[in-house]
Parts: sequence; structure tokens; C-alpha cells
Amino acid sequence: MSSRMKSLALGSGLLMASMAGAVSAAPAQSLIGVAIYTVVSQGCAEDVSDGRTQTRCNHRGPITVTVVESGYGRGPMAFLNGAPLQYATRSSLCEFRRPFVPCTVGKVVGYSFSYVFELDDQQTATFVVGDRSLTAPVQTMGAEIQIAAH
Repeated sequence: MSSRMKSLALGSGLLMASMAGAVSAAPAQSLIGVAIYTVVSQGCAEDVSDGRTQTRCNHRGPITVTVVESGYGRGPMAFLNGAPLQYATRSSLCEFRRPFVPCTVGKVVGYSFSYVFELDDQQTATFVVGDRSLTAPVQTMGAEIQIAAH
């Protein structure tokens, strides 16, 4: 057998072997929600998951905002008083309860993620977060909250 024929036979054998072991996977869950869950500072840990548009506490010191995203987005974009922010940490959530339970190493990842944004000392500020779905139906979702500070 010529070397070209051996290469073709080997290539088609590898292709058939890879197709035989192929596993069908469900499509990724489209983005179904983006919500602000907590605003935490030195003086107050506030659950804002009820969708309120303003904090009840007067926050002071470094402020931490936790956002939960359900479904697959392209990556959240957040702004504080119009200035862009990067998230400090991102965790895949395997159990959706409070406190959130991140996935352990090697565990199959679900489709909920938490993002933590760390804000410096702030005066009263508007925090806005949003994301765009990675899969169909492509949609943009977001949330906004006015953070009272003193």
C-alpha cells in the first residue's frame, strides 16, 4: 500500500473513531436573568434581590456588590456613575441558595454565575450592570441600583 493510501486510511479511521465516541450535548442556556443580589459595606449587609432600585442602608467604606447571572452571557458590563467597572471575582454556582455555593473543582458547572464588584469609598452612586445573551434568543438584560452612602 502506498504511503498516501496509508495516510488516507489512517485519517478516515481516526475520523470514524472520533465520530463513534461523540456525545451529543444540549445547547447552552440563553441568558435568562441578571440581578443585583447584595450590597455590603462596613456598616450594612443588604439583600437587594427583591429588585429594589435604591438601598435602604447608608453604606460606607469599601462597598461590595454581588450580581447573579442565569444563563450564558458574553460577560457582564458594569458601571458606577457612568464609569466602567471590572468584576473582582466570578464563580460558577452549583447550588442556588444563600449564601451562594460555588462549584467545587471537577464538578459539572451549571448555568448560574456570581460576579463580585468591589467599589472604593463612594458618595451616593448609581450602579448599573448588564449582559447580552451568548446564545439564541439573543437578548440584553440588566439591573440598576442607587447606592446611598454617607
